[in-house]
Amino acid sequence: MTFRLVIIGLFVGFFYGCAKNDTSFLGKAYHNFSSYFNAYYNAIQEFESGLNALQTSNSIDLKNQFIIFPKYQNVSSAASHFDKVIKKTSSILNYHPNSDLADNALLLMGKSYYYKQEFEPAKRKFQEILTNYFEGDARDEASFWYGRTLAQQNLASEAIEVLQSVIESQKTETEIKAKAYFLIAELYISDYQYEEAIAFISNGLKHDSDNDLKTRAAFCLARLYELIKDFDSASKAFEMVLDLGSDYDLRFIAFNNKGIILRENGQLAESIEVFNELLSDDNNLEHFPNLRYELATSYSKSKDLSKAIDLYFEIIRRHPNTEASAKSYFQLGRLRQNLFGDYKAASALYDSAKTEYAKGEIFARSAESSKLMSEILTLQESILQLDSLLDVGVVEKAQTSLPLKPSKTESKATKKTQIQNLLSERTRKDYRKSAFLARGGRDAFKTTASIDPQKKTRVFYQPATDSLKLTEYKLELIRKIIELGQLFHLTLLQSDSAQANYAKAFKEIKQDDQLLSDSLSLKQADQLEEVVLFSLADIYRNTGQKTQLDSVYKIILNQHPDSPYINTVRRYFGLSPILKSSSNAITRRYEHAIKLLDDGNIPASLDSLKSLLNSANAKSLQPKLYLGIGHIYDHYLSTRDSAIVYYQSLKRLYPNSPETKSISKKLAVALAQPDTLDPAKKTSLESQTSERSLPGKALKKEFQDEPKQ
Repeated sequence: MTFRLVIIGLFVGFFYGCAKNDTSFLGKAYHNFSSYFNAYYNAIQEFESGLNALQTSNSIDLKNQFIIFPKYQNVSSAASHFDKVIKKTSSILNYHPNSDLADNALLLMGKSYYYKQEFEPAKRKFQEILTNYFEGDARDEASFWYGRTLAQQNLASEAIEVLQSVIESQKTETEIKAKAYFLIAELYISDYQYEEAIAFISNGLKHDSDNDLKTRAAFCLARLYELIKDFDSASKAFEMVLDLGSDYDLRFIAFNNKGIILRENGQLAESIEVFNELLSDDNNLEHFPNLRYELATSYSKSKDLSKAIDLYFEIIRRHPNTEASAKSYFQLGRLRQNLFGDYKAASALYDSAKTEYAKGEIFARSAESSKLMSEILTLQESILQLDSLLDVGVVEKAQTSLPLKPSKTESKATKKTQIQNLLSERTRKDYRKSAFLARGGRDAFKTTASIDPQKKTRVFYQPATDSLKLTEYKLELIRKIIELGQLFHLTLLQSDSAQANYAKAFKEIKQDDQLLSDSLSLKQADQLEEVVLFSLADIYRNTGQKTQLDSVYKIILNQHPDSPYINTVRRYFGLSPILKSSSNAITRRYEHAIKLLDDGNIPASLDSLKSLLNSANAKSLQPKLYLGIGHIYDHYLSTRDSAIVYYQSLKRLYPNSPETKSISKKLAVALAQPDTLDPAKKTSLESQTSERSLPGKALKKEFQDEPKQ
């Protein structure tokens, strides 16, 4: 096209001198030709001015979105330019409908309508080219823009079909083919089909294209590889960005992300080298707080903890009131918490993180961790007080103001040695809770409904003045120990500390004394024992301690035959479930579905859960059913898009249920990667309460950082 315009321009220039005042037929023809060529040339200039106005008035944050083609929101500043393009090209088409430039004028008009976000007239112009100028050289580019317009109108399947025809056409220029590949990739990304998107971007990069577009495509490819945790491929894609791109922001992010990927891939020395190189460049001065934080994280994972701590303190000193400083306080709190079990110091550091940068994710995480430390400290204080009061025994009322006997020394939680896991930001605790609930474990803590870590207040216990009060303290002590074990078990994921607390609670229950001798206290102790045993069994099952699991399940089977968990135990030993009243038929069907899951019959379990979901009698089980189906898609079938549908339905229908809370963070993370769904598509996803067939294939590596059941 460009070559043809040059030839035409030379032809015009050659005859200009001799035809300027010519009134002959040839002279008139020249003037007509010159007139529409100049109109077309001026239309091109106006179109370029419109694009420049768009780019100037719109801030496009490419680095934080999974997009290749910029999305312009503010078109008002460019509208006048595109209006002039439409007017000039209309003139050409009115007076010279059969000229060689007619199809190109139509194409320019359609693109102007597109950038004005008037998609219906844009689509008509592209269709007109495809209908009336099928053999013209603008056909394939018009097809691309037609597909792009369909995509804007949320007609994804039609758009992909059109763009595929552009790719398959032998006449299509390689630059247009590359654009078609990239646009199809964007459509797949918006539908969570990341592997397909990766394939199309990779194919598009093999063709000649605009260098800026190619750079953005390579950057998007790298981020997709990051998302599916293919760090080797992500590193290579970021290298391509560095080779192609001249944009400072993209180059910096590519280099920075490369350092993070090297760290995730275990190449810690190389990661440290990358961050040190970035810190040696004064052009990156504004990024120094975050670069120092990433470097400290790499040092921490390389077990060079002293350098990491020094850097955290340097960030706090040199970059106060920044997110990096808040993160440094937070990581120092994590170290105090996990390495030393110093929950008081950890709580103070988390509080400092909150006040240092009171917004964003780090504020929410710091507030959550600070609250958790306060709960642990309160529980530990309560346990020590109750333990001391039980040692003191019954006292006269006049003596209740006497100082308490010094408390027993509480053994510290086992210190963590896996430093590389300390600073991870994974959602494993959400996984443990959701997996526990999805397998029918909600009732495991039903008998201890009073144990609510969200409603803790500091309590000062007075010495017991009678045996009834002492018995009450004994049961309260057991509950507090169990509650502390639950925090370690399901929130902190410290199975060794949880196991120690459960064992201590079990010992207190079985202790030979007279405090738990009456029928009421015996019943309560029996219920607490069931909870302890079931919780220990969950730890043993997840840590692969089969011998201990057998022992605990045998105790439940022999000593607690009426336990609400008895059928779980009977399934484990291959025994038939105990059938209760016919009103529990729905519950039995649910238990059967869970048994199928435990037996590895995933399709049958999924079908059973879906059948129950559609049953009018299973209303009370619906939160579990949505969670269970989502859990199977997520962790057994690795079909992330279908899992999200059920998780969203659970959240929408039962927002305050324990099942929803167990997957809330995971769902937030999943929907944020990427956050490019059209609002209409998001509404569509959230409105679905039954299975649908999505075009996405399995994302096999999603959530691989979480332990499998």
